[in-house]
Amino acid sequence: MNAKLKDIAAKTGFSTTTVSLVLNNKKTRISDQTKQLIIKVAQELNYIPNQTAISLVTKESKTLGLIITDISNPFFSELSKGISAKAMEYGFNIMLCDTEDSYELTMRYLRILVSKNVDGIIMTLSHDIKDKKLSLITEFLEKHAIPVVLVERSDHLIMSDCVIVNNKNGSYLASRHLIELGHRNVGCITGPSHLEATKYRLNGFKTAFEENGLEFRKELVVEGNYHIESGYKCAQKIMDIDPRVTAIHAFNDMMAYGVFECLKDKGIKIPEQISVVGFDDIFFSKMLYVPLTTIAIPIHQMGEKAVQLLIERILNKKLPWRCNTVEPKLVVRQSTCDIHT
Repeated sequence: MNAKLKDIAAKTGFSTTTVSLVLNNKKTRISDQTKQLIIKVAQELNYIPNQTAISLVTKESKTLGLIITDISNPFFSELSKGISAKAMEYGFNIMLCDTEDSYELTMRYLRILVSKNVDGIIMTLSHDIKDKKLSLITEFLEKHAIPVVLVERSDHLIMSDCVIVNNKNGSYLASRHLIELGHRNVGCITGPSHLEATKYRLNGFKTAFEENGLEFRKELVVEGNYHIESGYKCAQKIMDIDPRVTAIHAFNDMMAYGVFECLKDKGIKIPEQISVVGFDDIFFSKMLYVPLTTIAIPIHQMGEKAVQLLIERILNKKLPWRCNTVEPKLVVRQSTCDIHT
């Protein structure tokens, strides 16, 4: 059985009120010697605070909700690590929810988190959340007036702070790299077309070709869904459209892995026959049989920044809305080479 405040009070000789004030770190005139004794006895008795009871009094749960779209994706695993580490620094716990890219699960977890009286929510939006679904989430968040920070994908309908990537510049860097290597017939595997990130990345891809006076071949642009399987299928489609393709830019590393699998099955060598560039620089990208050239973004730091914004919002709900944009960089590895090599 867990020790209670009265057990600590009985062993120390102090009242339960005094013990409670000390263990809840309240401002009092209690001497340091008394505080140290109470804390020592609490540790000896393995006292665990009843956080639910505390939250009823303080109206704070010291818990943040974290809604992730796909924890099996290393991007979100790394993001979660950054969020968890920073939350711990602030003395907050994390309640993790994996929606498996589902709107229905997103709504279910939102209801659960609100019922658990979390102090705020950090969330990533599933790809299928748009139009009416997005409006319903917006209505729910406004109704419950809970602080929210969106990460990786933001939307103007949801009034929240956000942490996003400079997607246009990232894709521009990837495309310019391929152009500098002499590639002209370049396939492009995008994410879902309704996403802002996809639109910006495609804009960066087009801009690199236009700035160099080169033809942008829109027929080589194929829509994927940011999962490995779509990378495989889209790579196959691109090569069916034009067998002369010498490079493929996938809009995330997971789809680039699908491209690798497709090319390997066809006996096509990377990068000697087709160069491949990804986007994200997740952990496994440097460990592939041909290390992946990709666009690196500071995923861990994005998580830390999201927590910082959320804590500030919890403390002051009148702050103006803020959107923090992180800058990507090109990481060149062995999956790309000069077309003449």
